[in-house]
Amino acid sequence: MTSITMKRKKLPPTGWDNPGLFFDKGFQEWKIDSGKRGEDIASHIKAVCDVPVSQIYRDAYRRWIRETSDKASFTRWFGQLDGTRMFIGLGMAHVLETQVCRHPVYGIPYIPGSALKGLARTKAREYAEGQEDQKQFNKVIDILFGTGTDDQKADAGYLIFHDAWWVPGGEEGGSENKPYAPEIVTVHAVEYYKNQGKKPAPHPDMESPNPNQQLAVQGSFCFVIEGVSQWAQLGMKFLTIALQDEGIGGKVAAGYGYFEKDDKAGNAADKMNMPPEEKIKITIDDWGVDKIPRKFGRYYNNTMKKFCEDYGNTACTIVFEHLWSTYGNEINSWKDKPRNTAEKKAYNKLSREENAACPLYPDNKCRISRMDYILTS
Repeated sequence: MTSITMKRKKLPPTGWDNPGLFFDKGFQEWKIDSGKRGEDIASHIKAVCDVPVSQIYRDAYRRWIRETSDKASFTRWFGQLDGTRMFIGLGMAHVLETQVCRHPVYGIPYIPGSALKGLARTKAREYAEGQEDQKQFNKVIDILFGTGTDDQKADAGYLIFHDAWWVPGGEEGGSENKPYAPEIVTVHAVEYYKNQGKKPAPHPDMESPNPNQQLAVQGSFCFVIEGVSQWAQLGMKFLTIALQDEGIGGKVAAGYGYFEKDDKAGNAADKMNMPPEEKIKITIDDWGVDKIPRKFGRYYNNTMKKFCEDYGNTACTIVFEHLWSTYGNEINSWKDKPRNTAEKKAYNKLSREENAACPLYPDNKCRISRMDYILTS
């Protein structure tokens, strides 16, 4: 017998929306030969890493951002792995001998709030050791983070550390569109670790290294602490310092699990809570004068359709009002540009009332006259 085939029906290697489910259920055959089995595990992990984040998870993440938008009760910080990856939950059991903390419904990685709380508490203790009034600082730490003892007076602490959600790429602002990445962890001195140093073992240089295929995490995370703003901000300060200086998860000594601030994800989260009118204006302003000709010239229909799909049938009015009131002089200057340029096409589209109809709602009263907003030079 060269292999053990799974009893269930063979599952397709593509078309999965849940990478965690695919990781658990998609491995088809357990080969007896360890070398061939290792190659199959590597191929399976690579296939799992190619699964993009689903729209279901994006919607769930957006709900979480809305639920934690009250700054009086929640303090948020967005961080991305600083060019490294992260092992979180590596020690948990799995038949493929690699594991990640994954959401049970979405299959996307998360960082447990208990791990974040312990990390922040340790950093706070380190800070207290250097203070003159160390006992008073420790009392405050016990109030915020809990006593950390097993007696009857133990408590969980005032601050609530929520699980850190993985931030999708795209409109949500994350640095990656896929949460997982393949990694290889190579074990040296195998015989020494196997017998825990109790028996003589060959010199490590005389042994062959043992590479292991592992599933790692990449991208950005949203960290949330719940509590009165001032205290939650203090807790978040200790947490962010620890994430950047100490890292989290496995193999931090090898450089894994270190974070840096992710302004892009934070700005995207703030934008999610804005009214549609502000979102449209910020989107256009982010493009700036350099990109407006292309967006409203060659790709006018696609641009306007996207606005209307995202923000409803009043989007066209908001777009035209903002364009002419903010960029009217620039748009007028494109009048004499050569015929086939993006600037000329954008001027023609934006200045002719008959071309201002919404491409998604052509029968709606969405026509805009430029005369109300045009700025004459």
